[in-house]
Amino acid sequence: MTLLALEDVRLSFDGLTALDGVSLPVERNELVGVIGPNGAGKSTLFNVICGYYRCDEGRVELAGRSLSGLPPWRIARLGIARTFQNPRVFKELTVLENLMVAERTSGLRSWLDVPRRVRAHAREWLAHVGLEHARDVLAGGLAYGDLRRLEIARACVGRPSLLLLDEPAAGMTGQDQVDLVEVIRVVRERDVAVLLIEHNMPLVLGTCPRVVVLNFGRPIADGPAAVVRNDPHVIEAYLGASDDEEVAADAPQPG
Repeated sequence: MTLLALEDVRLSFDGLTALDGVSLPVERNELVGVIGPNGAGKSTLFNVICGYYRCDEGRVELAGRSLSGLPPWRIARLGIARTFQNPRVFKELTVLENLMVAERTSGLRSWLDVPRRVRAHAREWLAHVGLEHARDVLAGGLAYGDLRRLEIARACVGRPSLLLLDEPAAGMTGQDQVDLVEVIRVVRERDVAVLLIEHNMPLVLGTCPRVVVLNFGRPIADGPAAVVRNDPHVIEAYLGASDDEEVAADAPQPG
């Protein structure tokens, strides 16, 4: 069954077309990479899905339910979570507290009032992303790669069915990228579909079974990574003629 369905989505800002007839189905537990040049409409696409922008035409549905006109908080509660290009965590809270607050626990007088099930679920996700050892560390003191993993864990603690990752590998090198690939694998094992925007081509083409390419707000390719990276339109618009044979060779792999 299709989890997310976008059909002929169009959006303009002051006469400038941002999305031009985007149709995109995402199946349950699917991992889809979204690539394209700067300004291609990738983040705008995420903002439409999450309800930050309302499309001018077309439809957006989650598990057959229309998301049209719903505010972002309602869409989040229906099962869509996201991260941003710049990590957004509560730096003055501990790593564990960042996850517990994401459970939408209300009416608390202190952290001691957090139900055991909420605390246990938060600690489970810290273990999933390799941060359980840092649960009592202030989030503001985390290394950059750990901060990224915390943000993903915080998005997942609310039990979404779809996770939108907006350039999670930005600023990462080496082991941090390997750890990120492993975290994405763990997320999908929990029956969460992932839609990934990323400029790191080795990571996308080496990790995502399916890749969608946007250019000037229009999808110009959608298919298996091995096919997309050799598509002449994609090479011309984004990858470059010299990249098509080697772009996935150095993709980080989980240990």
